[in-house]
Amino acid sequence: MESIHIIDFDLGEGNQWPQVMEAISQMKKYLIITSIKLDQDQDLQFHQTMWQLYNFARTFGLNLKVQEMKMGRLVKLIEGRTLGKEFLVFNCMVGLPHIGRTRKPNQVTDFLKVAKLLLAEN
Repeated sequence: MESIHIIDFDLGEGNQWPQVMEAISQMKKYLIITSIKLDQDQDLQFHQTMWQLYNFARTFGLNLKVQEMKMGRLVKLIEGRTLGKEFLVFNCMVGLPHIGRTRKPNQVTDFLKVAKLLLAEN
C-alpha cells in the first residue's frame, strides 16, 4: 500500500484529520482526502479547510492531496479501478451534536450505498 484515500462525507473544518495526518506522515504514505460536494454553499469553507490541511501537512512533510467532488464523479473515478496500492477509507460522521450541521437523510444513505458499492468492487 502506497497511499491512503479518505473519502469524507462532510469535511467541515477538517478538525478530524490532523492526528490521522501526523500518523500517516510517520508511515511515509501519500494521503488523499476527497470531500463529497453536497452544496454550492460550502465552496469557500472547503477552500479554507483545504489550505489549513495543506499547511498542517507541510509541518510533517506529508504528501497530501485534498479534493472535492460530487458522488457521481467519485463513483466514475474509482469504479473498475484496482486499488492494490491504495487503501480506501470512508468517513461519515452525521448527527453528532458538536458538529452543528445537519444533512438530509437521503444524502447519508446515498453516501453509504456508494461506499458499499465501491468496497464490494475492490
